[in-house]
Amino acid sequence: MDTATETDTLKAHVVTCQQPRVAGEEPVKKRWVVLTESADAAAELVRERVAPACEIAATDEVLSQEEADEIGLKPHHPVAL
Repeated sequence: MDTATETDTLKAHVVTCQQPRVAGEEPVKKRWVVLTESADAAAELVRERVAPACEIAATDEVLSQEEADEIGLKPHHPVAL
């Protein structure tokens, strides 16, 4: 499979991450976007690469191609929103 075809099958999946509660503070929630084949794959990449101690949840949200291009997403590289 060539790179262009592979990139065409990837979508910009949004993942949420909630950091553990720190005494006296509300838990911090972050959103990440990853150009992957599925929301589950995006969640796993965020868990492995940037937030192993966080509660990770895949969402149904997918950014448009224009939004992904504007952010400059690369395949399988999590980017904070």
